Amino acid sequence: DSIYLLNRGQQMYRVEADSLPLHANVTGLPTNAELQLTGSLPSSGQPVFYALENSTNVYKSTDGGQNWAMQGSTPDEAWQVGMICSPFDPNQLLMGAVNCQRSNDGGATWELVNDWWEYYANTDLLHADMMDLRAFQKSDGTPFFLVANHGGLHISYDGMETTRNIGKLGLNISQYYDVVTNPAYPEYIYAGSQDQGWQWTKS
Repeated sequence: DSIYLLNRGQQMYRVEADSLPLHANVTGLPTNAELQLTGSLPSSGQPVFYALENSTNVYKSTDGGQNWAMQGSTPDEAWQVGMICSPFDPNQLLMGAVNCQRSNDGGATWELVNDWWEYYANTDLLHADMMDLRAFQKSDGTPFFLVANHGGLHISYDGMETTRNIGKLGLNISQYYDVVTNPAYPEYIYAGSQDQGWQWTKS
């Protein structure tokens, strides 16, 4: 329920209703770089913040955003999807590019979830091109990740140890590049999808 803003690596602000009070003066972050802010609020203690500098370098703060230290670098330059911190484990990070990478030690080291080409032998593995990374919680408290990519939508209940493609049945997720209606039978519509084949439907 908290929103924080990082201003040019120099100040952090917290959004509170219609005001924007100063949360912390920042030390240890680059001031002339693109910074993406993420973080986690443990059940006890202060928020743990991370900043991804120029899509590559990972900085961490454990004192509410005042002091920052570089943890390491991502194996690839993160795309616009960037990096997220799990709200359930302040040491777990995910970053996205062609492949998805995970870290269980706050960005010091990274592990490949799977290579993009492995998807073609097992569609429960992640497809190429990460488009969104999100963390959620079921009503019974079970945490899970959703990873949107060019092959659909994948879910993980074990911290990205395993993934399952939930777009194969019922959800019907596809990214379409072009569609055409049959001129002789207009109730038939054909579509060319991103890495999910040639598809058709009857309206």
